[in-house]
Amino acid sequence: MESKKIEENVLQHLTPIVENLGFELVEVKYEQTENGMTLTLFIHKTEGISLADCELVAKAIDESLDILNPTKDAPYNLNVSSLGLDRPIKTLKDFLRSIGRNLEISINTPKGEKTLTGILKSVEDNTLIINEKGKFVTVDFKDVIKTLPIIKF
Repeated sequence: MESKKIEENVLQHLTPIVENLGFELVEVKYEQTENGMTLTLFIHKTEGISLADCELVAKAIDESLDILNPTKDAPYNLNVSSLGLDRPIKTLKDFLRSIGRNLEISINTPKGEKTLTGILKSVEDNTLIINEKGKFVTVDFKDVIKTLPIIKF
């Protein structure tokens, strides 16, 4: 079974279970790693994710995954993880969570790829409003290639 179909199937079936525990199931990845195929569930909650949270979710979804059998008996490793500070911002929920954060956004323009760096001010009607050095720039979601948070320590 194709990786994308497995990811979509798992996301659809496990989202209610994860939400019932008080977390958001943000993304599911099914990919080859050095230890074989790995199914990774990325979870989020505003207060942050602990190891105990990951263990709780893993135990809660175990039986449902066995019943769902998303890989049709092909072996895989299960990983439940937080999003991480430097994870690319991809979904509408990711962008909404990132309002007020400093971002680096690569976009398609008629002249080619361009990178914007600034603070995400708002997300409205499939557009992002970025404050880039005092200048407000509107970006359409369809033009976004990649978005990364800028992390300062």
